[in-house]
Amino acid sequence: MRVLGIGNRLRRDDGVGPWVAEALRGRLPQADLRVLGDDGFALLEALAGTDAALVIDAVQSGAAPGTVRHFDAAAGPLPAAVLRCSTHLLGVAEALELARALGDLPRQLTVYGIEGADFSTGEGLSPAVAAAAAELVDELATLLERPQRQVDAVEKLPKTADQAGIIDSRKRTQREVDGALQTDPHKHEAAAGGF
Repeated sequence: MRVLGIGNRLRRDDGVGPWVAEALRGRLPQADLRVLGDDGFALLEALAGTDAALVIDAVQSGAAPGTVRHFDAAAGPLPAAVLRCSTHLLGVAEALELARALGDLPRQLTVYGIEGADFSTGEGLSPAVAAAAAELVDELATLLERPQRQVDAVEKLPKTADQAGIIDSRKRTQREVDGALQTDPHKHEAAAGGF
């Protein structure tokens, strides 16, 4: 899963996407995290060749500052009302639709929009946006760690089913069921009803 933080750090809350990506990098150094500026063409390039991605960006929709909304961008276009104002040359919504038209949109693509309060020149996030960003980092870190823990657990399993004794136990169980069915035909009904 590729994580893309979008935004301009010199426009206060517009820098929330890069802030989230950097915070995640501190917690998940092995993750595929990229900090992109406000260039939608860089987003197009970052989406190419990946099957799953998360995009984090500031939005200005009129909701309360710090409101976090997420959208399944693979399913369809982003709502225009949420991304009605963009500080980017090519906005996120336009870049995603261009990627869709070019066939470069990942199969799984979630966009997280954090409602900004202050897009003036300067560095640092407003208090509501900073709090929401910290909560989103926790949520995404948990989400991104889960698949890695599953991969680690699978790698610790024996390489073949024979090594784990799985095949032998299945054969033994099948022989026991077959033997029970031959001695008591009523057990067949109970066994069949359990599936």
